[in-house]
Amino acid sequence: MGRPGKAPDAISSTTARLYTLIFLTLACLALFLLGLDKIDEASDPAYEDTISYLKVATFLQDHGGLANFWTLFIKGEHKAVLQHPLYPLLLASFGVEPHELFAAGKMLSLIVGVAVVATCFLIARNLYGNLVAYLATLLLAFNVTFLRTVSHVMCESLLTLFVLLSVYWMITGVEKERHWPWAGAAAGFAYLTKGTGFLLLPVFTVTAILV
Repeated sequence: MGRPGKAPDAISSTTARLYTLIFLTLACLALFLLGLDKIDEASDPAYEDTISYLKVATFLQDHGGLANFWTLFIKGEHKAVLQHPLYPLLLASFGVEPHELFAAGKMLSLIVGVAVVATCFLIARNLYGNLVAYLATLLLAFNVTFLRTVSHVMCESLLTLFVLLSVYWMITGVEKERHWPWAGAAAGFAYLTKGTGFLLLPVFTVTAILV
């Protein structure tokens, strides 16, 4: 007698996971390649807040980076009014020369953008199923505004990542209370990225009251 084969349900499940992995890989790769092309076009170091981010990153890099940031903050040598610290800190942690920070900042935005696409897919699939996940991921990966964001020295891709995670954990926290601390942590990181992350606080509060 021959060996029994896999059950049809098991084969179907394995195939579905394989297709999902292929789709997600291609979507992330598409964004990365399109982003690389946009990075080449993003040659203006004066674009929006680019100069400010580079100045803060250079300052943090020259004063010990992440390891010494708390000391700088306590002494008032770094103020949020300049730029919220998380994006410049990550940029300073690249360890590149000051003249290379512009290119490093664009690459940081793009890498985080790829993480946003993957996160968007996983969250949408978990909440709404595969079809919504596929559509949401495609619309995001080929969105012109998002491509511009991930190809410049901007914190918006990092902000989007933490907002997505925070809102997701707020939603799942309705049934799983252990997700609330994660939602709060993600909201905190969103605020450390940009001041508009503060808008998550009323959302967090209202959601907690309703629940």
